[in-house]
Amino acid sequence: IALEAKGVRLGNAPWGSEPDMARIGTLRMDVALMPLLQRRVEIGRIELSDADQVRTPHRQAGGTGNFVPGEGTGDDPASGAPTPKPSATGSIHLGLAHLWIRDSRLRLHLGRSARAQSGTVIAIDTLALSQAQSSSRWQAAAKGQWQNQPLQAEGQVGLERDPTTRTRRVPLDLALTLDGAQVNVEGNLGLGSLAGQGQLKVDADIQRKEALEAILGVDLPVPLPAQVNAALDWTRHQLLAKPFELSSQGQTVAGEFDWNRSTRPATLQLSLHADGLDGQVAARADAPR
Repeated sequence: IALEAKGVRLGNAPWGSEPDMARIGTLRMDVALMPLLQRRVEIGRIELSDADQVRTPHRQAGGTGNFVPGEGTGDDPASGAPTPKPSATGSIHLGLAHLWIRDSRLRLHLGRSARAQSGTVIAIDTLALSQAQSSSRWQAAAKGQWQNQPLQAEGQVGLERDPTTRTRRVPLDLALTLDGAQVNVEGNLGLGSLAGQGQLKVDADIQRKEALEAILGVDLPVPLPAQVNAALDWTRHQLLAKPFELSSQGQTVAGEFDWNRSTRPATLQLSLHADGLDGQVAARADAPR
């Protein structure tokens, strides 16, 4: 069966920054009838256009924020009381083969800094996800703007859920094209209780850095052109790069660093290796947690 709705509004949770979590100009979907009798929702295709979505994490005790209330714990974020979990016999399987989004916007509020509170805006010109029948991943192709910077992405993304801990991760393997930079990323990002955590292998070829600086929100003191390779592992309070390598103008510097904000004051440990250079730096700095 084919369904179509216009002017769809989804209400936000009490901790949300705006009353609507999402507003969708036009929503179309195709749902297979027979699988419904077996408690399976098989969606052949979803099309969204003129959508505006706000993602704001709520804060539990300790100041952490999750996308999904009580993900992995079964707790009500407002009261802390356990919420019932569906039994295995009462669960409903949901499958999606194709997702198409155009002329839409995603606004993220993911932290407590002034930059995070003002939000990250991702404008989506087109986004297409298609799942192969024998694969748990989707082929992805997207074109849009991130913080008003043109961005294209191609590759694969997925969604993995640990049946024991009920935590979720997004595995990805993407090639990103920005103005003046080509970045390849492979790894996974956490969702729900794992939001703010991830592991990524990053390979970047940077010819110009203005677009990259605008997206990251930091100045990059890197001589150009430059090639950067790094294995990143981060949590909400710690960023590790083991190892990283920077090549520019015929010179290569390699090493690793550990930026830890779980301590007070925060600490930075840095080791560098290059021709004629071999050193280590340890620093402490007052940094907001």
